[in-house]
Amino acid sequence: MTYNNESIRILHNGLKIPVIGASASFKQALDNGYRMFDLSEDEDAQKEFMLDLENSGIMRYDCTFLLHIPVHVHTYDETERYIKHALKRLNTSYIDIVLLNSTPKGFHSQCWKALEDLYKDGCVHAIGTGPCTAAHLDRLLSESTISPMVSEAVIYPGHPETELKEYCDEHRIDPIAVCPSNASAVLESKEVDILSRKYGIDPIQLVVNYQAEKGALCMVPDTSHSKEALQGAMWMNTAEPDRRYLDNMKDYAYSS
Repeated sequence: MTYNNESIRILHNGLKIPVIGASASFKQALDNGYRMFDLSEDEDAQKEFMLDLENSGIMRYDCTFLLHIPVHVHTYDETERYIKHALKRLNTSYIDIVLLNSTPKGFHSQCWKALEDLYKDGCVHAIGTGPCTAAHLDRLLSESTISPMVSEAVIYPGHPETELKEYCDEHRIDPIAVCPSNASAVLESKEVDILSRKYGIDPIQLVVNYQAEKGALCMVPDTSHSKEALQGAMWMNTAEPDRRYLDNMKDYAYSS
């Protein structure tokens, strides 16, 4: 199956969201038809994005906003307060997706409780987690009344994250693929270079296409290559031998 920036996924709570979004170069993303945006925690960056959205003429309800709870937020009241302030700052009555980051021991239970209540109140339309392990998700599911709709997973060539992806599939959690912090090591690898040349696309396009073919939602990452990735149609079916090649290539993000 091929994807583009108009492809839609239905989460287990019935919310329809784009398969592919952007976490950088929002004005260009808007101009190129993207409608899902992973918003920075930086308040000035959020205000700039909202100005770009207003100037574009695109309606708020045509967009999907994704927001992370910052790592310094640890309590129910802090979580609720952060979201209420974000709603005012973004001039919106709801945020489509809010993600809670994990700690080495798992998730702050009171933060998740606050997200559940915000979800019930309609302030948030879907809740999920930042990158974590299957064990962290399993503990969260055992303690929660509302299971996460999405969970970020660090998926890229050389790091298919098979176990976590299988866990998410089993529990109807849609993974959102994210790149490692040093994504440039992957983008500049010889393996990615070989296949991006073969398919006639930019390396970042190959990586995001790989994530989509894994069945994950994905965001075009904030890298020096992000503008290339946002330009035009780039999603295609890669040959099965090439997918296996990308699965089993060296994990440059952790071995460079």
